[in-house]
Amino acid sequence: MNISTKLLCLSCRGSRMVLGRPITTNITNAGDNLFRPLGKSMFLGFQTFPVACLDCGYVGTCLSEDERSGLEKELSKV
Repeated sequence: MNISTKLLCLSCRGSRMVLGRPITTNITNAGDNLFRPLGKSMFLGFQTFPVACLDCGYVGTCLSEDERSGLEKELSKV
């Protein structure tokens, strides 16, 4: 189990978040696990990962720290 202390839960602000791996059933669903900001033309986007909070049970998706950093750099380009 991969518990990340860098992530905070959106629901309870707890820090016991468990990262998962994106699951795709076939090649046509590969884009379902990518995030692309609106108004920014990007070919690939940023990989998202499923997360679960061990404190409150919230389940959602997030970006890894590397992906978040890359998104921040991409959005700061003028």
